Amino acid sequence: MDDNVVKRFENFIMPEPMSGCWLWNGALSGAGYGQMGVNGKIEYAHRISYIIHNGEIPSGMVVRHTCDNPACANPHHLIIGTMKDNCDDMFRRGRNRHVALKGEDNRAAILTESKVKRIMKMYGKGIMIVSIASKYGVTASAVSNVIRGISWNHVTGLKNRRLKNNRIYQNIQA
Repeated sequence: MDDNVVKRFENFIMPEPMSGCWLWNGALSGAGYGQMGVNGKIEYAHRISYIIHNGEIPSGMVVRHTCDNPACANPHHLIIGTMKDNCDDMFRRGRNRHVALKGEDNRAAILTESKVKRIMKMYGKGIMIVSIASKYGVTASAVSNVIRGISWNHVTGLKNRRLKNNRIYQNIQA
């Protein structure tokens, strides 16, 4: 790696004695990863650190943090792995907060499990989607997604069903 890049990189490192992390004192991504411009492209600081201290990152591999600190660029806290390894790390450490939460666990949810069950019963009785949507203060698309099993399928048990003339092909148990 270019000596100028290495010097710039080192200017942004701030060792943290308690954890041993090298905290990135420059630009951060929305997820808290250090970022630095290299040859006109934004690169992650932990990847730059890995390359400086260990050489190129093998094709198809990612640089993982053993310290679970996205702002860390300490090469002793970085290991190579697959994307699956990285995802497994994320779930095991409970850092999957950016993964969409289902149902009422999602703070943006308007519907509740009990409302979803009532929506299914109303639809099963032949009440139109737009009427159901109006009653619950959601869009017709939201109700349609519930009925088709696109959303709230962990409650309804349905998976991606198709509508025909605004009715599901198969009968719904009311």
